[in-house]
Amino acid sequence: MGDEESLRETEICYRTLLASIDQGFCIVEMIFDEHTQPVDYRVLEVNPVFEKLTGIADDKAGDGKTARKTVQNLDEKSVALYGRVALTGEPLRFVEKSTATDRRLDVYAFRIGGDESRKVGIFFNDITERNRAEQSLAESEKKYRSLIEQASDGIHTYDFEGNFIETNSKLCEMLGYAPAELLRLNVKDLVPPEDLKINPIRFNELRGGRTLINERRLLRKDGTLVPVEISGKMIENGLLQAIIRDITERKNAEAQIRQREERLRAIFETSHDGILVEENERIVYVNNSYLRLFGYDDAQELIGRHISTVISDDDARRLIEFGRGRLNCRAAPSKYEFKGRRKDSSSVEVEASVSTSKVGGAIFITTIIRDISERKRAEETLLKASNQLRRSHEELEFRVQERTRELEAVNEERVAALRQLVTVQEDERQRIARDLHDQLGQQLTALRLKLEMLKKSGAGNADLSEQIGAAQKIARELDSDVDFLAWQLRPTTLDELGLVAALDNYVRQWSAHFNIPAEFNADRFAQTLLNCETETNLYRIAQEALNNISKYARATRVNVFLEPRDGCAVLIIEDNGAGFNPGNGAVGGNGRKGIGITGMRERAALIGGKLEIESTGGAGTTVFVSVPVLDLKGENNQ
Repeated sequence: MGDEESLRETEICYRTLLASIDQGFCIVEMIFDEHTQPVDYRVLEVNPVFEKLTGIADDKAGDGKTARKTVQNLDEKSVALYGRVALTGEPLRFVEKSTATDRRLDVYAFRIGGDESRKVGIFFNDITERNRAEQSLAESEKKYRSLIEQASDGIHTYDFEGNFIETNSKLCEMLGYAPAELLRLNVKDLVPPEDLKINPIRFNELRGGRTLINERRLLRKDGTLVPVEISGKMIENGLLQAIIRDITERKNAEAQIRQREERLRAIFETSHDGILVEENERIVYVNNSYLRLFGYDDAQELIGRHISTVISDDDARRLIEFGRGRLNCRAAPSKYEFKGRRKDSSSVEVEASVSTSKVGGAIFITTIIRDISERKRAEETLLKASNQLRRSHEELEFRVQERTRELEAVNEERVAALRQLVTVQEDERQRIARDLHDQLGQQLTALRLKLEMLKKSGAGNADLSEQIGAAQKIARELDSDVDFLAWQLRPTTLDELGLVAALDNYVRQWSAHFNIPAEFNADRFAQTLLNCETETNLYRIAQEALNNISKYARATRVNVFLEPRDGCAVLIIEDNGAGFNPGNGAVGGNGRKGIGITGMRERAALIGGKLEIESTGGAGTTVFVSVPVLDLKGENNQ
């Protein structure tokens, strides 16, 4: 094979190689001026990849023009760099942009030949996509770093030995370290040794791909501790990442909640009232007062049991329906009484106040109870006393009516029998008044003393004290009513001080008792003499008239006068009430018949007097009674 053929084969191999490589390649010859400054170049050889990347072809036309003048695609900076390679022989690597294809190229230039050669070989790699990927990665990295830095939690990465790799400013702020200081530490340096013994860092589980969430205490640079919640996991690059949240506020809130719970529990446990909490009709809590009231020693004896355990059979169904109604948003009473069932199966009277609450999606019913056994006994005592008083009053009314009917039946002895009846009535009134005062009065006094003792024994229980106070009020009112009734039956003032003082006292007491303003006037009657029988009957007439007013008149003003007039004593009782028709014997205009007016007329007749009534419906009533008075000799002036 000759030299020419060998050269041809070499050239074929050379060009085959240039055509097959995935890099752009060209050979240029640099052109310098008289000052050895590169001013241009001529493309001598290119491969297909180079033409595709740059749009520059080799100058084989032989027209004497340089490639740069033919294709304007490289800037002055590139010309200068290629010229430096041609002059110094030192290869260069740099990045340039092809204006023809708008591609970024990684350029490697080297001199071909000896020191005198001005030829430069150039390899081009297209790094456009790589550059875009790097830019995208840089932007992603920037966004990632921005996100990490703006995070409200501390974030750091570390290796499987626990050495810090990267951290954000929030973690530095949380722990009081500068970033450089923190990056020199191991995660174990931030955990108290005693905590590591109890709860070591589980690197193997993290390496296995588990995500671990844990609460720890971390050491600040100043030695103080901060409670945190740590979420750790392995990330894509084989490192570990932890997100650390400061839970100081949450821990403080939990501590406050625990303190409030402890205070509430202390209040519940020291409460004099029994407290029970139920869920789905099962007991979940009882306090000590509840246990004592129901005879249990330990709360565990009741916890978990059905609510019917502490309710008598008579009341269980009713109370369970109340509870189910509350759970289903139906109306149910919030306060009621029932009989509780003690551990020994005996019963206890209690009053319950009930409320519902929703916690964590569960509905709880809270029942506060208080023992009302004493109150019940006091109410029974008061009821008995009231019934006894009512029976006494009914007995009195019956006896009065019976005597009156007997008097009307004996017409020919009417006056004598009437006088005898009045005498008997007065005696009977006096006896009943004495019985009320001596017997029922003593019982009421004993009841009031008993209530006072109960109030003192229950001084620590506000609700019981309030209930006993209410019972005491009823007892006082009952005692007052008994005294008023006894006083109505026979006032001692009439016997001791006479009619004027007795009427004056009675009008004032009546006004106060029935809360009806009333006045009595007897200024001109001071020297008028009346016998005992006359005074008694005038007093009873006034008493009956005022009694009718209190029952039927609906008056707001009453005046009573006692005055001498033309040798007579005149008693006047007037009111501004509803009035009635005196002709039909009715009182109050409602057609109700009674013996009041008849009794007043008969009493007036017994003492030689007369009674007149003036009344109009809606215009009030006036009662006039006129009786003769005693002269200076003590005889009736008739």
